[in-house]
Amino acid sequence: MKWVWGICVALLFGSSVWAGGAAPLWEKYIKAKITFQEDLAVLLMRSHPEFEGLITTSRDLQITMTKMRQREYYYVLNTHPDKISRDKGAVQWANFKWTKAYEKALQGIDPEYAELMEAEAGLKVKNQGHPDWPAARAAFTEVMKTREYKEILKALMDKITGIDEGLRMTR
Repeated sequence: MKWVWGICVALLFGSSVWAGGAAPLWEKYIKAKITFQEDLAVLLMRSHPEFEGLITTSRDLQITMTKMRQREYYYVLNTHPDKISRDKGAVQWANFKWTKAYEKALQGIDPEYAELMEAEAGLKVKNQGHPDWPAARAAFTEVMKTREYKEILKALMDKITGIDEGLRMTR
């Protein structure tokens, strides 16, 4: 039954954009961000398995927030399309203003969004103040200097560049 509601919400929120070409680009953007978090977690766990719990919690938090942003985008696009800028690149496009009023409205119509908010709150508590953070930060700083990390980051940036180009074509 949950999947039926998800399809209805996707159709409701996505219907006004499919014709304009932005929805496929938005989905590519979301997928790129999730892939980056997954690939980064694999790299970090391979390099520092002692921080596996913290790495997976941080990854899950980032992916949860990305999925929330995905739903927020469709809500704003359908209810306040003027708040989304498609002519200033992917970064500006993805950083639309989100308000408490929007949040409350979306929670009221989208049970999955409310579930994601609950998951986010729990993951933040688990992530923030984690005792491994001081040592993990130092270890992660070293990983960020590696060729593998730079390749993962470049893949993300290349996808965002492609999205920028796609946005220019949808104007």
